[in-house]
Amino acid sequence: AESGSGDGSVLGECYLETERHLHEAIQRAAFPETLRELVYVSLCQPGKLLGGASPAPWPSLVLACAAAAGGATRAGVQVAAAVEVFMAAADVLDDLEDGDESRVVAAAGPAQALNAATAMLVLSFELLSSLADAGIPHHRVPIFTRVLAQGSLTAAGGQHLDLAAGQDSRSSLSQALSIARTKAGTLAATASRLGAMTGTENPTVLALYESLGQKLGIIGQLQNDIKDAKRGSSKTDRVRGKNTIPLLFDLALTCVSCGADRDDKPRTPGTTEDDVSDAATAMTLVTIDLERMAALSILDQLASHGQNIDPLTRLLD
Repeated sequence: AESGSGDGSVLGECYLETERHLHEAIQRAAFPETLRELVYVSLCQPGKLLGGASPAPWPSLVLACAAAAGGATRAGVQVAAAVEVFMAAADVLDDLEDGDESRVVAAAGPAQALNAATAMLVLSFELLSSLADAGIPHHRVPIFTRVLAQGSLTAAGGQHLDLAAGQDSRSSLSQALSIARTKAGTLAATASRLGAMTGTENPTVLALYESLGQKLGIIGQLQNDIKDAKRGSSKTDRVRGKNTIPLLFDLALTCVSCGADRDDKPRTPGTTEDDVSDAATAMTLVTIDLERMAALSILDQLASHGQNIDPLTRLLD
């Protein structure tokens, strides 16, 4: 079927088509075989479509928005493939910048990992630039690449603030949430808008899709932060005393219990054997629930504009 649908079986077929599109794009690119292998290492990690994730977060978001907006399946698949490649590249860069474990770095070292990420970034834009082959009018194709470029620049600003915040004891919960909104929120907002653009040009509706994506991105980031704050995580958030929402809640609660001022509480990253407290986790979950409630309100607004919100509702399950 060429028109989008909220039916789960149709979205399942779209996932398979997105996988095929990814393979074809990678094989078509003028990569040395060793670079192609590194690209596959990145794209086949857990949580990625080619890694067997069901559902894979980024293609699911794009395809759900495309289906809700009535976009053509072929165009939605191509945008989903572009976003999956882009986000895989962003993950490699994020791991390099944070000093986290990376399968790509382990396979070939940081220099080759950086080059593989660069190649994937360019490949994502190449996929968008050929959307006319998927039925998008030629005059609209540059808009897709511009949306991805603008979202990338904003998210890069968020990453800069995230890296700069480091272990700064002056960082507040509101600052940490603002960084999550600017980085993860912007990336998901961009993916949502790109998916919806396959079916609508209405600026009001597209702004709603973007707002929905931002909320979903923040929810996903906070869920990851809870996991990464736990002892034994492969991420370095806890060891570095990174200013994520659950760790900041934990620090604030510790200061309250010991009667110390937060600014006077010394950071000793990596020395505690305890997981982030249950209370800090619970407070982070409350924050997630508030973002989810805002997302549900946006769904109501999308429905009032004639959008099929069934596939979008599943994103909040």
